[in-house]
Amino acid sequence: MKTLKGAIIIFLVLLVSCKKDTQENKGETLEKLNSKSSVTDINLDTIPCMGALGDVKYSILPLKNFQYENGNCWILMDSIDRREAQRFRLFQRYKIDTIPDARGVFLRGMNEGRNSNTGDVWGNREIGNYQIDTFQVHKHNIDNIETIIWAHTTHGNQAKNMVIGSFGQQKETYNSPGGRETRPRNICLYTYIKVN
Repeated sequence: MKTLKGAIIIFLVLLVSCKKDTQENKGETLEKLNSKSSVTDINLDTIPCMGALGDVKYSILPLKNFQYENGNCWILMDSIDRREAQRFRLFQRYKIDTIPDARGVFLRGMNEGRNSNTGDVWGNREIGNYQIDTFQVHKHNIDNIETIIWAHTTHGNQAKNMVIGSFGQQKETYNSPGGRETRPRNICLYTYIKVN
């Protein structure tokens, strides 16, 4: 029993010192990664890949820093075509022949059986399918607008208002204030996908 306790203690000491060395080395490597002159000195092939094939992650880290943390099996989702995608395990195993371009757009979950009245009105679309921006058809109820010409006359000590003409109902156009796009509040992040 004493031998087993001794072996466990030795194992724990080695584990803690190994973890400490790994964290110190990772810190030194991260410093190199952040200095522009030595980014190419880091061999990303030595960093273990994290995650499952086809996983998508958001990050505040640019690509090289993200790959340092997660492995070089991750790429930016920036529209890779079929020819280029063939070199990735994601294509080889699942025949995913294009990587969609997620730069600058919102991602939307698949309906997967959800009622289209409460989810995507187009139902289940093809993975990576791009939709342009649009407004839902709607109407605004505006009371009838009538243009009337009024005159004010004074006759003696009596003042009178009288209608002297009418143009009937008029159509009015209002330009509303706004920006270059319709969007909800948001923050901008990098979007990566695991391909190997």
